[in-house]
Amino acid sequence: MDPQSIERYQTSREPVREEKIYLSDGDVLVTNRRFVVRVTTYPMEDVVDVATEKMASNRSAAVIVFALGIGGGIVGTIVHGAYGALGLIPCVIGLFLFRGLRDNHGVIVETTMGKETVLWSKDRARVTRITDALRKAVAENLRDGRVPSSLRGRALSRVADDLPT
Repeated sequence: MDPQSIERYQTSREPVREEKIYLSDGDVLVTNRRFVVRVTTYPMEDVVDVATEKMASNRSAAVIVFALGIGGGIVGTIVHGAYGALGLIPCVIGLFLFRGLRDNHGVIVETTMGKETVLWSKDRARVTRITDALRKAVAENLRDGRVPSSLRGRALSRVADDLPT
């Protein structure tokens, strides 16, 4: 490369901006430049929207065990009064199963390529922290003009509350 080409290349490049970390939580990293989940990296310039999703746990096994306990208690009482107490055992097991179930919460990221659920967790607070950090990063990119103009309107309407006034 001749010296003029090198100079033209160096002056035309966008200045390197500092990477600001919004969240570093185990296998998740959210900065103003990228979003990393495990081994997948998403450039923040491509992130348009962030949402959460809730998937209820399957409670049918707990309900079945509990119902069997009630049924067994009724039959045991009819057959012999003392056997009715044995129905309490599956009832208690069913209640513990039911209480131990927790819903799954997901982080949905909409990029220029479409929507994708990038993370599932039973810890709702963690999902909320990740989503909040992503919204702040998207808001900063909007403020600084680093979102493609074709997506600015859509992204702006979704994170308007996070933009500084």
